[in-house]
Amino acid sequence: PMEGGSQAYAGNMSSRSAGAAVGLEAAGAVIVAKHRMHELGAGPAVATGPNRTGRNPYDLARIPGGSSSGSAAAVAAGLCAGALGTD
Repeated sequence: PMEGGSQAYAGNMSSRSAGAAVGLEAAGAVIVAKHRMHELGAGPAVATGPNRTGRNPYDLARIPGGSSSGSAAAVAAGLCAGALGTD
């Protein structure tokens, strides 16, 4: 489901891939994951709640930032070579 981190889109199933993902796959990239995000890609970094920000892979007591923190943390942790985000 592609919900944009919002209950307003709960259960929304996209009929096609995003243009950025299509372009990356056409260039040989392999999509390995999808991360959660702040509601509609906007909002403060939060440590609790359903759309909480992930942890900083270098210091688990800290959070990595805001809306694209899942992408940034995945790259920083070496889980992937690159990532897309909302910022």
